[in-house]
Amino acid sequence: MPLTPQEYLEWWLTSSLDPLKELTDTETLECTPQQVGFEQTIQRRLRAFDNDVDLREALRLHVKRLSFRKVSDLSVNPRNKLRELTLTVFKKPEDGGLDPKGVMQGLSELNIVELRRRRLVAETPLTFKPNHPAFGSAAMIQELNKKATEKFGQFHMGFRASMVLEELKQQRATRKPSVEIMAVVNALFPAHDLLKNSEDVSLVPYTEAFLFCVRFTILCHLLGENPSNEKQQALIQEKLFIWCSLPKYQQAYKAFTQYIEEFKTIETLCFNVLQLAQNRSVRRRSGSSRSSFSPNSVVMVKSILKGSPQSPREVEDPAESRRSASPEFVASAPPVPNPLLKGLPGREVSPSKTDGAAFAFDDPSAPKLRVEHTSTLSKTIFDQHPLAKDLNLDSREKAQLGLLLPKQKNCRKF
Repeated sequence: MPLTPQEYLEWWLTSSLDPLKELTDTETLECTPQQVGFEQTIQRRLRAFDNDVDLREALRLHVKRLSFRKVSDLSVNPRNKLRELTLTVFKKPEDGGLDPKGVMQGLSELNIVELRRRRLVAETPLTFKPNHPAFGSAAMIQELNKKATEKFGQFHMGFRASMVLEELKQQRATRKPSVEIMAVVNALFPAHDLLKNSEDVSLVPYTEAFLFCVRFTILCHLLGENPSNEKQQALIQEKLFIWCSLPKYQQAYKAFTQYIEEFKTIETLCFNVLQLAQNRSVRRRSGSSRSSFSPNSVVMVKSILKGSPQSPREVEDPAESRRSASPEFVASAPPVPNPLLKGLPGREVSPSKTDGAAFAFDDPSAPKLRVEHTSTLSKTIFDQHPLAKDLNLDSREKAQLGLLLPKQKNCRKF
């Protein structure tokens, strides 16, 4: 399970505080913000920090150790949790917007809800034939899943960017040191997705190149000249929301509200599909057991054809009667199928089209009327039930039971 932003923050402020101090130290910079090459210097420093092998391995082991201990809280109702977050942490912009004190905890709870949604979709069968009752719901789940994942990525980035701006816009007297702000940035926008290509689930919706762009923009602002003045505040917002294309809080909140509705619909559809798939599977198993033939089925079918149907108890072996369920039988055989072809004249009329002498009972040497494409008029192709071959019955007995039917032709071509 992914680490929460708060757990990342605690690690950066304890175990890795010294590397962060070196990253944000302005005294060791080779040039000032007014000199050419200032941004290139910061870029090289940030790349060296992100690619530090020892630091990255220490973070990976920390994530792995905590991931093994973390267990999802299945008792939490995700719908209630989403509603609670909209009332306490991620409120409407006109109601105060983001609550900085509860953001870290709120983001971790959003991760739990999203993990549950993805696992629910993954455990729901979504491949059905068009005639299956769950086919339509499965198609809707696939489409809504794409939209919900997209919405999650939008407010995932937007809420985090808004939290960083809350830290950056503080006045100098109340503002945190640059090292602590950079720790918040590392917690909200980690340099590397350590869960990528692992057995765990990664919820990071952006690439490492994009992460570097965001982190580089913020670090340049922190190490620049007087980052707390109004001009620099307006510039950092422009860079994050326009240059880096991060969603503003209003956009993130709108995506969040849409995500909530899509989450509810997906959850309902998944439960519906699981129920339909289970019911269909139960019916298939029960239906196959009724349609299968036991060794005594042939005897019972023949007894029906003879007009003296016997009960299963009279036909079955006493030893077998206790182990197998009694099949259902009809009291009488269905009527013999009519051999007339649909849309074609009957057999008694066919000779008039092919052999006039035979139709008139005349001299066989009389001239015959030949009509093209009439050689199959008096021939009937029969369809046989797949299970009929397992019965030791002749064609008439199969026809009486409806297991052998003439194939119909829908058109007449002469």
